[in-house]
Amino acid sequence: MKFNNVLKSLKTSLAIVLVVILASCAKQLPKPSKEVKSVLVIPAEVVNKTKMERKYDYVFNFQSKSNSGSWKGNNSPQYDHLFSVRGNLQRNGNSLTIVSGLYPGEHRLFSMTENPINVRNVNPNTKRMQHRPFVLEEGKVLIYPYELRYSQEFKGTTQMFNYSRKFEPLMDQGLKNIK
Repeated sequence: MKFNNVLKSLKTSLAIVLVVILASCAKQLPKPSKEVKSVLVIPAEVVNKTKMERKYDYVFNFQSKSNSGSWKGNNSPQYDHLFSVRGNLQRNGNSLTIVSGLYPGEHRLFSMTENPINVRNVNPNTKRMQHRPFVLEEGKVLIYPYELRYSQEFKGTTQMFNYSRKFEPLMDQGLKNIK
């Protein structure tokens, strides 16, 4: 009888320790390595006041500054000159999109594509961004200075919904929370 209680207690303790270890590992940002020269982190906050899934996903399109010191194509780069990453947004709550495919150097978030999820008769919408360029340094992690904020809520008592998405400057407290 005592052996069963000890065994049960040991199993419970082991499960708690594993959960704590796995949770702490999942929250750490990746470190730059030989394969990953630099890392960009884009924070996002989703406020979903509906019981349905988020209706849009987002793709971030980055443009890199060329070696000649000018932006390729300036305001209309060819799609083969853009580096795209799908945003990692939660159904509700805070999330981080980790971009590890950009090499060190000067880049800018050129545009953001809004892709409908389970919405009929709606095409993807790409919006040009007017954010300042940023510099990724080798061996370092950069937190993007803007946070994507997405909200979705019902219109009155109908099943129709309103949504909004915008980038807002990341304040000091938000930056501390991410770190």
